Order: sequence, then C-alpha cells, then structure tokens
Amino acid sequence: MASVSGVSAWEAAKSALTVGSVVSGVVIRHEPFGIVVEVRDHPAVPAVIDVISYRPAGVDAQPADWPPVGTTIEAVVAALTEHNRQIKLRVGPSQWP
Repeated sequence: MASVSGVSAWEAAKSALTVGSVVSGVVIRHEPFGIVVEVRDHPAVPAVIDVISYRPAGVDAQPADWPPVGTTIEAVVAALTEHNRQIKLRVGPSQWP
C-alpha cells in the first residue's frame, strides 16, 4: 500500500496527473513567489502557481487579485518537476505559445 507522504505520494501524483489536465484544489497560502495550493487527491505533494502563471483574465494579476486562502480553484497542470517533487499549476492561458 502506498504512503500518503514522501516519495510514494509523489509517484502517485505523477501517475495520476498529466500536463494539461485540470485539477481542483484549495489555496493554502500566499508567498512572494506565488500561490500554494493543496490539490484534491494529492494533498501531500506541494503545488504552486507562480506569480507569472496566475492570469485568469489572460493578463498578469497582482497579489491583491489572488484568490483568498481557503478558496477552491481550478487550475491546469503546467509541469511535474522531479527535482523538487512539485506540481506546477497555471490559471488562465499560458504566457508562452
């Protein structure tokens, strides 16, 4: 049986999530670099929306416009980064074609 933390949680997230898929999660905190989200079904794996990846209206949003802590949001999986075992998310269209 897989553990819900550490490497096993990361492996489970990598198996279940694909780049481009939509996930639901709860905003758990704001940081200078962006928004930290707890992704449904993968709470043990850190998920981050970088400042430049939160563009709900297709334009850059200021931290004052970020969803409040406790808000449930939908985001797109932008990357699964192996080096820090982190889910990278984005909201809105990609900045890069």
